[in-house]
Amino acid sequence: SEVLNLPERKLWTLDREIQTSKKKIKIDLLTPLRMKIDGKYKSDFDYKDLIFAAFNKVKIISKMYGKYDRFYIADWHIKPKTVKKDLNWKDYKRYSSRQKAEMFLGGNVGNIIIDGEFSDLEISILKSAEIFGLGKNTSFGFGLVKVSEI
Repeated sequence: SEVLNLPERKLWTLDREIQTSKKKIKIDLLTPLRMKIDGKYKSDFDYKDLIFAAFNKVKIISKMYGKYDRFYIADWHIKPKTVKKDLNWKDYKRYSSRQKAEMFLGGNVGNIIIDGEFSDLEISILKSAEIFGLGKNTSFGFGLVKVSEI
């Protein structure tokens, strides 16, 4: 007797413009963010780790479901920025039936404020994280973010 409605359709396109302008961006981590850097989960990550994680997700999803044209982002595309983090680590218990044990899944919650020169390319990649999620375990509901200009 219940009617399930389809979620709102969201469209995202990559803006390739690399001209920069001064902005202040706030990223709210609505669900825990798990960042894996060099094979280890870390709570100490910088802006480059964040933008490259978002870009990697875009690249993977584009290869699987979209139009992939081998576009890349390089270190020289990213200008240095001031990052202020207000993060706390939060753990959740879950039971793994495969391993027959309780496990902890955790990640950072809070917000990140980034101040500096942003290109439209960077903003576009950051905005993609609102749709696709960011970091590891997005299929568990982790990595839900809200990106806004302040």
